[in-house]
Amino acid sequence: MQTRCMCPMTIYISLTTPFEISVDGGPWETRPIVALPPFAKHRVRSPSGLISAICIESETVDPDDLSRLTVAINAPATSSTFHRYIQDAHHYLGSQSNADGFSTSEFDHLFLGEELKSRGMDERIVAVLNDLSAASEELSSTADTCAAKVSLSASRFLHLFKDNTSVPFRSYRMWRRARRFMDRVDGQDSLTDVALDLGYPDSSHFSHSIRQIFGLQPRSIRAGSQDLLIHTGSGYKRMAAAFA
Repeated sequence: MQTRCMCPMTIYISLTTPFEISVDGGPWETRPIVALPPFAKHRVRSPSGLISAICIESETVDPDDLSRLTVAINAPATSSTFHRYIQDAHHYLGSQSNADGFSTSEFDHLFLGEELKSRGMDERIVAVLNDLSAASEELSSTADTCAAKVSLSASRFLHLFKDNTSVPFRSYRMWRRARRFMDRVDGQDSLTDVALDLGYPDSSHFSHSIRQIFGLQPRSIRAGSQDLLIHTGSGYKRMAAAFA
């Protein structure tokens, strides 16, 4: 596994035997569960070949609640509780024959045993986030374009965006684009078409960006996703192919 750098908070959980993780070039540690803050560079490997990962978008959760959750998951006294919740949730979803999806509240209770507090945000930033989530063409929007849509200068928009989400705009857009790849990972369309649909200038840029975030090439992710079962959240629509 090459180095990963994920935008959201990431929780890794062993499904069978403990896994090994190296954070920011540090020594390898053996853990059954670990929570990493956004943008923590790391490598992870599992002797069994199986590992579960949960990503929690930092812009959706109250910062204090997210910090509290990170500490609780990493604390020896409470980590086993979260490990059990997440393993039980994994087994439950694996036993379901359909993928009807669930609400944010249902997800929180299923995987974490509690509901996380929502983050308060400026309505102009919410509008931009909604645009970036709704349509693939918005993933190529520049800061100038987004700022103009909400009647802000580019500099004020960039400051407000990071202040509200804790993520720089460019890094967030890069993550959102890579995350949308997962909508298409089990499809039959070519990876070149997927790259263009997502707004990447070419296949090389697409492969480099995906590998930088997930630590794997797009073709490797697709090869391991043929039996993927996707449970979409309420209101979420998977991105369809733009090429017929």
